[in-house]
Amino acid sequence: MKKGFTLIEMLGIIAVLAVVLLVTFPVLNNSLKKMQEDKNKNFMNNLKISAEAYAGLNNIDTATQITVQDLYDANLLKGQYKGLDTSSKLSVSKAGTMAAAVKIEDKCYIKESDEDEIIVQDYNIGTCYYKRIISEEITIAGEPFLVIDSNRSETKLIAKYNLLVGNICTSGSSCTAIPSSTPGYGKQSSEAPAYVIGYPTKGAIFFSETNYWNSGVGSTYPGSYTDPNYPYVYDSNSNVYTYIEDYKAILNTNNNIVKSAGLMTYQEATALDCKRNRDNSCQKWLINTSYWLGSATGNSIFTIAADNGRLNVPGFGNAAVYGLRPVIVVNTINL
Repeated sequence: MKKGFTLIEMLGIIAVLAVVLLVTFPVLNNSLKKMQEDKNKNFMNNLKISAEAYAGLNNIDTATQITVQDLYDANLLKGQYKGLDTSSKLSVSKAGTMAAAVKIEDKCYIKESDEDEIIVQDYNIGTCYYKRIISEEITIAGEPFLVIDSNRSETKLIAKYNLLVGNICTSGSSCTAIPSSTPGYGKQSSEAPAYVIGYPTKGAIFFSETNYWNSGVGSTYPGSYTDPNYPYVYDSNSNVYTYIEDYKAILNTNNNIVKSAGLMTYQEATALDCKRNRDNSCQKWLINTSYWLGSATGNSIFTIAADNGRLNVPGFGNAAVYGLRPVIVVNTINL
């Protein structure tokens, strides 16, 4: 006659099953998590395709920030996706560049524009963000800027337009100062591009009355560029310094978001394809105005000229052709 299991035998079987579950459950759980992460990464790849289509449909040349919800509203994404935060942000351009930081359940999926790998990390609002795309337009304190460099720590942006300061000139030798009482004075203005296709010009100013960097007045150069061939000479000795600092104060009126302000360097301009002897070498979004850079060569200051779209070295005292287009630095997380 068959007998059933004894209590001791049953307890032994339960103990064995418990050990098996204890060993296999973490493996199974990790496998399921990996499958879900792979599925979410695949969603990020599909998101890039939809974002590129959105940029093309909306003729977005310079990069623009949108949300995942914008893609749903444009019928470029369909169906519900479990745990997806549709307010998550991404930046995209018609050229096919995309960067995104998307919250899915308790994870943040980050796709940088210059990296193929998708980063997966625990979601935290203080770390779920991405580097901004070169040329991306970002508004700070009501003023438009364009990204010229970005990393996980800091982002550099150049003003979209020149500042409304300096002169109105009917010729290279006939200029009248713009009154400080003029509406919008000291801020960016699309009406102050300096020299574009001829006179009159508006918003032009001379960099300095003297080339002080070679006369002993400017003995040290601020910033991180120390190339002796193209030193960064913009500092408090220049007559344009006060305008840039005043503009920084305007931007920081309500919050202290701008860490520093200055002028574009020779190195930054060449990194954006601008060349000295090639017309229209600069990217289009850089040549809607003519403006001073902060770098010198010999007795001359570099400039970017709207009329020929390249780097120039015209001298330092021209008051009728070049204006001020500030470059600012902010923490990337604040954008």
